Amino acid sequence: MEQEDEQAGAGAAPDERASQAQPPRPEVGPGTFPDGGGVPQAAPGSALDAADAARGTAGMGGATGQHIGPYIVIRALEEHAGGGGASYLAVLAEEERGTWEPGIEHPCYLLVEGAVATLPAAAQLVALGLRHPRLLAPRAVVADGTREYLAIETTCDATATLPMPLSAGARLSAEETLRAGVGLADALAYLHRNRVVRLPIAPETIMLLEGRAYLGGVERATPLEDERGEAESLFARDANALARMLEPLAGVPDVPPAGESLAQTGVREIAARGLVGGFTTAEEVGAACATALQVALQAAPTFEEDAPAERRLFLNVGSATSVGRVRSQNQDALAAVSLDVRDDIAGGMPLGVFLVADGMGGEAHGEIASRLAARVVAAEVMRALFLPAMLLPASTSLGEDLRPEVGRISSQELAEALVHAVEAANAQVRALSERLGQPTGTTLTAVAVCGAQAIIAHVGDSRAYLLHGETLMRLTEDHSLMARLEAMDHPLLHDPAFVMSRSILYRSLGQEDNAPPDLLDLPLSPGDRLMLCCDGLWDELDDQTIGLTLATAANPEACAQQLVDLANAAGGHDNSSAIVLFVEARAADEVGHEGDHEGDAEGASAPEGDSASASAADESERVP
Repeated sequence: MEQEDEQAGAGAAPDERASQAQPPRPEVGPGTFPDGGGVPQAAPGSALDAADAARGTAGMGGATGQHIGPYIVIRALEEHAGGGGASYLAVLAEEERGTWEPGIEHPCYLLVEGAVATLPAAAQLVALGLRHPRLLAPRAVVADGTREYLAIETTCDATATLPMPLSAGARLSAEETLRAGVGLADALAYLHRNRVVRLPIAPETIMLLEGRAYLGGVERATPLEDERGEAESLFARDANALARMLEPLAGVPDVPPAGESLAQTGVREIAARGLVGGFTTAEEVGAACATALQVALQAAPTFEEDAPAERRLFLNVGSATSVGRVRSQNQDALAAVSLDVRDDIAGGMPLGVFLVADGMGGEAHGEIASRLAARVVAAEVMRALFLPAMLLPASTSLGEDLRPEVGRISSQELAEALVHAVEAANAQVRALSERLGQPTGTTLTAVAVCGAQAIIAHVGDSRAYLLHGETLMRLTEDHSLMARLEAMDHPLLHDPAFVMSRSILYRSLGQEDNAPPDLLDLPLSPGDRLMLCCDGLWDELDDQTIGLTLATAANPEACAQQLVDLANAAGGHDNSSAIVLFVEARAADEVGHEGDHEGDAEGASAPEGDSASASAADESERVP
């Protein structure tokens, strides 16, 4: 694992990178330019007719098969009002296969007759060679006899469907809109870096296909002359116009509904900021979309059912770790500490803190960094919160109120204790780095539990998964540059020349003086199975394998070991570690030995009454 400072404006790509990209062909809707030039219009649901596609070029209009410069027309689109000029869907001659073949993607072009004459800057924009995977830029000016055409790159998918503009009813979900906003902002920033402004950002120029959004209307933009001296105001104008378009793109209603999602709220706030001119650059719009998306993705899951009041939750815990099949040293560390007191007022128990930490292999002494994090976080949560909460009922004088609420810990207290513990661990790792004279660091994913309440604290790219019923949910977002680009569906990912290691982190313990963790408030229910693991495990196993293993394992210890074994069998390219918690419920007055229940953690067996168990493991203690 490696680390690297977060790159400012992850949504913005350098000019050279964007200009070299060879992404999947961007698309633009079919139709005609309005009188006076403009943007191709498309009716709702516009697409090539499947029957015509099946017949190849037959029956597709008189222009089918006609050569226009280097292009071959495969379909004539609507004519201009008054019969002047037309638009055609075409392919390059060297890409033409004799007929239009349904089920095969064809790089396509929209040829608009006469558009060059009505758009004075079109030829100048073509000369710039603009290329960006979220940009529908003009590609060529083609002369054919006395007629002149503007060629705009587009595409048809395998079902011969063409993109649809926002004005024709195309919509995305709120989360998809935030992802699209990052890509659109990056495309706009690319135009601005190439001194192209006054893009007509409107419902007619936002084109959608298969969950992706593209900027059209580039042929109507303006190349900025250096001497005009108004670049900043024009950049801000375009940026705020894009921000305003996000609200209709997501179909967010004018009045916030009850229970509005975090993603919808994020879209609404960005659009409102754009309405008052709150953005100065396209990069700011992309960053706002990325932040809102991250907040939305980290929202806590909610479940309808709760544990019955007359039943108490019990945690059965298992763990496993392995050095793997390639590495010579295990830099993972695990900690599992649980307290369970069963008496007449133990309504707030059990208590526990469980975590995985993965030292960075690319840094000095990552194994010490992870060991520090595991032990400091577990010790701090116990010292500051769990021990006082456990002792409070015993220290209460006779005759005072001894309700079950005595000693119960709130979600806020759990969260505050975890944040304090993470801060303490980060300070220790930073001090270690100073003593070494070299950078060092570790990831940390921890969960603190009090009864049915759980709080997850997360820094880095270790992960937490929850199996609730038959649904597997990933509860954490990786703090890696690659994960951030993937979450945004960033255009750079479609550049074949772009290469980035998945293990480059922008947040970890020891990286900065402040390392605030992501926090997640998680309600626990009987039957839930929670798993914490490092990247050496999840990088080898897909979600289906993880979910099936969690669902079918007889007990948490066997489950953790099976997951580690599967990671090694899949290659074992890194250390792999897992902590697994099975959540069970039993009647409050149930009598029996904890060890009599299948799935209980090893060593947890004890008669009813006072019982406590604690265990911690680091890389030197748990390596098979």
